[in-house]
Amino acid sequence: QTNIASAAVSSTFDTVAPVASSATAPNILAAQSATTTTTVTVTYSDNLAGINPASFSTNNIPVSNGATVTAFTASGNTVTYTVVAPSAFWGASTQGTYSISLGSSAVRDFAGNAVAALSGSFIVDTIAPGATLTLAPVPGLASNSPSFTATVVFSQAVGASLALPPVVSNATLGTITPAVSNSTNTTFTFTVTPINTGTVSVQMPAGAATDAAGNPSTASNTMSFTSDLVAPIGLLS
Repeated sequence: QTNIASAAVSSTFDTVAPVASSATAPNILAAQSATTTTTVTVTYSDNLAGINPASFSTNNIPVSNGATVTAFTASGNTVTYTVVAPSAFWGASTQGTYSISLGSSAVRDFAGNAVAALSGSFIVDTIAPGATLTLAPVPGLASNSPSFTATVVFSQAVGASLALPPVVSNATLGTITPAVSNSTNTTFTFTVTPINTGTVSVQMPAGAATDAAGNPSTASNTMSFTSDLVAPIGLLS
């Protein structure tokens, strides 16, 4: 009696964990202060069995500082998670770095292997740097000083260069010099020289500098005074 060969049975032996790309999310800046959510995007890959989309869930990733993952959408193996601010909006939430890590229900491939590592972070910094401008000598309402030293102090570190120069009227600007030439700098000085008798004004405009997170600075106060460069004339009678 001749035996008939059975149908071949094969399966993929897969013990290799799928891989997650670094979790990416935009920083949340002053312009987003009133918003309540952000998104985190992760792309998963697996060279053998393939990623099982049924394993995508809001429990794939936790976010620190009390932020919560409430929803997700998937396009192929790329998953975008919706993250809700820990307080009513981001401006009222903890400022600083929010860490993203591997959750209690990691993404798996069709063989059942779970993602072993995942990390990422984003920054919440909803406070734009302010700027305070002073002049020395103090001009008061009017002054006959030929020049003034202007000092602008930002409320946060903005680095050693400015994106925009001071705005002046009826005056020239000298060289703008940072107090220190590194990223911790908060202070700049420059000379203001009146051109003609009349009103002189000086202001550091909005967006003149940015903090480490990328927030543009707000406008400074405006220093305005009358430059009086003409000596009084005495008349004999």
